[in-house]
Amino acid sequence: MPYSAYVAGSRRLSEQVRDSLKRAVAAWCADDEGMIVRTSAAKQPLQTLRQEFLELKDQWRSVEKTAFSSTQPRRLFRQLSFLGELLNAHHFPDHCTVLTNFMIAQDEIPEGVSVRHLSEKNLFRSLNIESIYTHAFASKIALESGASLVIDYTEALTTIDVNSGSMKIQKNRDEAIRRINFNAASEIARQLRLRQIGGIVVIDFLRMNHESDRQALLQQLIHETKPDPNHVQVYGFTRVGLVEVTRKRQSWGIQNQVMSMMKNAAQR
Repeated sequence: MPYSAYVAGSRRLSEQVRDSLKRAVAAWCADDEGMIVRTSAAKQPLQTLRQEFLELKDQWRSVEKTAFSSTQPRRLFRQLSFLGELLNAHHFPDHCTVLTNFMIAQDEIPEGVSVRHLSEKNLFRSLNIESIYTHAFASKIALESGASLVIDYTEALTTIDVNSGSMKIQKNRDEAIRRINFNAASEIARQLRLRQIGGIVVIDFLRMNHESDRQALLQQLIHETKPDPNHVQVYGFTRVGLVEVTRKRQSWGIQNQVMSMMKNAAQR
């Protein structure tokens, strides 16, 4: 960051690794420069990071030079291709498969990414993505266990209620509730990403009698949200038995669309 004199680190890094990298790279910056240390930096030696830092500085000098010498509007620099922009939005996964119905230049495909070309005109329809997207607007989600989730949005936060519904829990109640809550934790992590839910999230799981079960549930929720490209923080149970979670906000998502529709309906 050529005009931002601070160093930041990815929250997905451990505090010890993040602080160590921030101290190292801060020494490379001039007074008016800053850096953002991404998650993948932890896998690289400092020499490699410094070389990338110098290359980025050279790129910026080139952009400045082109800008000052240009007399007409023009594109100064394009960091990523179309495919690169899509992958960047998901923090460049190490390995993934991209499905497309148009040809992508081979030099645009990063290492670890495979591309499958399909002939269908509407991939969203043929892969059943349209119905998944439409279903994501519903407030109630059925779980495999027979229970359900109910998701409600407000301006301040999102609430998720785990509902046993019409299930009759008679034998081994503790084990049945544990199974439902663990199943719900997996689906909640999926819904957070699918709906791009951000900000404060409050979850009302089914009540469990044993502290060991509650702690195991928190660990399950942490495990399920760990692959999320947006930073998710699980804070634990409140005094009234609710689980507090935060997720980094996105500029747009299903949550925003639902809130926009609710506002429009209220204005009418």
